[in-house]
Amino acid sequence: GVRWRYLDRWSELATWANQEPPVDGDYVSVPSGQALLLDVDTPKLLIITVEGELVWDDTRDLHMQATYIWIKGGTFEIGTEDH
Repeated sequence: GVRWRYLDRWSELATWANQEPPVDGDYVSVPSGQALLLDVDTPKLLIITVEGELVWDDTRDLHMQATYIWIKGGTFEIGTEDH
């Protein structure tokens, strides 16, 4: 069957509080109930905490920079068995 889900895009200003995307040194939280598509390179983040879903756009050559990545009950999807 067909599977679909709504994903907020990292690149969209509306994804972020006050329409301010993360900058170098920031802490990023993906809360429970949010699914976020990483569709652009990240700045040099201090921490990314994933309690919801973080999905890597496997159609692009992307770079994530973070000192710590904490998967705290959520999921971090990078590719599939086919990719």
